[in-house]
Amino acid sequence: MHRKESWPSGRNRECSSHQDCKGFDDYFGIPYSDDMEASAWTSETGIPLPLLHNKTVIEQPTNLGTLTQRYADYCHDFIERNKDNHFFLYMAFSHVHTPNFVSKKFCNTSVRGRYGDAASEMDDAIGQIMQSLKDNSIDSRTIVFFTSDNGPWLIRGLQGGSAGLLYEGKTTTWEGGVREPGIVRWMSHIEPGRVSHEIVTTYDIFSTVLKMADVEEPKDRVIDGRDMSPILLDVNGKTSHDCLFIYKGTPDSKLTGLWAVRCGAFKAHFVTNTHVNKTAVVQNPPLLYQLEYDPGENFPISSKSPEYEEAMTIIEAAKKKHEATLSLVPNQMAMGGDEKYKLCCDQDSKQRYPEYPACTCNPENFHAWKCGNPV
Repeated sequence: MHRKESWPSGRNRECSSHQDCKGFDDYFGIPYSDDMEASAWTSETGIPLPLLHNKTVIEQPTNLGTLTQRYADYCHDFIERNKDNHFFLYMAFSHVHTPNFVSKKFCNTSVRGRYGDAASEMDDAIGQIMQSLKDNSIDSRTIVFFTSDNGPWLIRGLQGGSAGLLYEGKTTTWEGGVREPGIVRWMSHIEPGRVSHEIVTTYDIFSTVLKMADVEEPKDRVIDGRDMSPILLDVNGKTSHDCLFIYKGTPDSKLTGLWAVRCGAFKAHFVTNTHVNKTAVVQNPPLLYQLEYDPGENFPISSKSPEYEEAMTIIEAAKKKHEATLSLVPNQMAMGGDEKYKLCCDQDSKQRYPEYPACTCNPENFHAWKCGNPV
């Protein structure tokens, strides 16, 4: 298994930022979002943004202007080396995420500003990876999933993206925060151009891949994912999810937990917030929306209506059943950080580069070229 990383892994224990501790055999990438540490593209003043190969910091700070092409090149090399083997390649792009870094090739090439430039660069890298599959004659026997982790970061304005007609964005449980595009390609198995309105989730990929590989799921825990292959391979395939359970919360929140539940076309919000007002608001009675009619969650169903009562009876029963399967575990995010686990190329770098932050091994990257487009 091989992984690229863009999502925060934490820095509170020895394995938190190392992906071989999470089941991957090989890793190349930055261990968290591109704006979380110092680089030429950010105003952060902490340690420089590290680039890792497995557990080794190979560059610090990372030259973000060259990162996407290096991702594509690494994937190409991995595919060539493993074309005769079964493999799982997880390519988590650092695009599209503020500060929306791009290479010279894509700077100021889009009418959508730097956000569009970054999206174009990611599109180009995806094309290169898909071409690698074709060049190595494994295109027809490789299944490709494309999706995203969350909706737009609305506090960043134009740089944060848009959810279109969907309400709200990242850090909320509204549709704009959790509903993402999903594209799956498997030549000779999935009909090209087919659209399904069945509901699946990113954690269904785990169950689907295991099923396709004829591997049994773990029996020592509850697995939330479901095999989505019936939907992929059959035009009449239906989701195996009766309901989806949507969580939200941060260490400083008194309402960490289950905030929303969707069963069929109906979604109930028990607790809400927005990107502007981050304070959790308990909804009593819960807000209920019919998402097939109202995907923008503009018109809550009256709590006095028979439709509300019928839908909430189903949702409340599903919520109770689901919560009975849960076991409390320590809040990983609430553990905080520990400086001894920070990713550092050289703990004594200040002796060589006193004018730069600690853990600097590539000071030239603080002055690397960056796109001048202001929006």
